[in-house]
Amino acid sequence: MISDAVFRIGGLVAEDSLQRQEDGLRVRFDVTDNAAVVPVSYTGILSDLFGEGQGVVTKGRIGEDGMFYADEMLAKHDESYMPPEVADTLRNAHVEGVAELAAQQLKSGGVAQ
Repeated sequence: MISDAVFRIGGLVAEDSLQRQEDGLRVRFDVTDNAAVVPVSYTGILSDLFGEGQGVVTKGRIGEDGMFYADEMLAKHDESYMPPEVADTLRNAHVEGVAELAAQQLKSGGVAQ
């Protein structure tokens, strides 16, 4: 049974995660903000701009199986657009990742670059 709570998640469609079903309407993919990954299932028509490595915002519910079942899909509409919440999350995850890498290199006696 799927929860009644509706959520929006956004991030990038993870590389090598897109799986299209034979019916041409169902897809399964992962959304990442470079810090966490959420598996997503969607049934419907997708924009031609939808694809791996592209920004996406989905609206839907989390199933008991941990899958996010999207009712709506919004792909970025041109090369310069990304939803603000997605851009903020990606920027924060990048900064945290760089800081973590520098800390690891310092602990191991290496020099952060």
